[in-house]
Amino acid sequence: MKRTLGTLGLALAVFCLGLGTAQAEHADLMKAAQTFQQMVDEGQTADLMTKIDLYRVAGLSYQPSLVLPMEKILSCKNEEQIRTLAGMYTFDSNYALAMGNGVMALTTKQFVRDSLLPRLNVSRKLEIEPISQNLLKRLVENPNDPQIRAQVIAQATLNTKRIAELSADPEVMDLVVDTFFGSIIEGLYVACTLAKDAEMTPEMIDLFMEQLNRFESFDTFFHNFKDEQCLAFVEMADRDGLIHTVIDRLSETKGRLTGADIDMFLSLVEPVRAPLAKLCK
Repeated sequence: MKRTLGTLGLALAVFCLGLGTAQAEHADLMKAAQTFQQMVDEGQTADLMTKIDLYRVAGLSYQPSLVLPMEKILSCKNEEQIRTLAGMYTFDSNYALAMGNGVMALTTKQFVRDSLLPRLNVSRKLEIEPISQNLLKRLVENPNDPQIRAQVIAQATLNTKRIAELSADPEVMDLVVDTFFGSIIEGLYVACTLAKDAEMTPEMIDLFMEQLNRFESFDTFFHNFKDEQCLAFVEMADRDGLIHTVIDRLSETKGRLTGADIDMFLSLVEPVRAPLAKLCK
């Protein structure tokens, strides 16, 4: 399993404190929390949710085989893996919503709320407001209604804002970073798998440029850790260059990927995703 900034509350804190850099570690955590709050306040997190429409605009379809199962998946996972799965399921839900599958979008959201989050110790600190029953009913009946979808995204953004307000807490920052990481690897996996044999149209290029935006936003968190010793530890989280390889290649190609590029991305993301998607015995 990867090591990300999600270890901030434990390994990073212990490592930095052991080196006598407690003030630097605290300042880095506060900076990361402020960055996340700014992203939420400026509407960047809501924009990430609405931009999942680019999968549909690019002519891609909803493929149930590409999303995570919701049975026999959690009992054998540790907390870091479950936090990462939370982000992956969040993408899966938004992907279903963008493709007009309101039932699956709703089912996935409820699974995260009722089955996944209670397994995390940090859940006791969170105030997650469930979507109203009326809105849920309307979503299932009219999944393509833009007004209903906007209300669902607004509710999700409100919950994200509440989490952002708590993100100076190391446990909450664990959740923020691992969830963010999970959402971008799941998004890249689905985009690459669906685009593997598809034409690289302008709409497809837009979709991959959005992947670049997501990976760059995640990478921003790394730059909040300025203390050299802490930064050196955090850089170990790069999963054999996954984050920077994706950023570099998408920047070089401006999103116009070749089949070889897509295969390379899948070769990087699949080994990260596989242990998370593995069923428990």
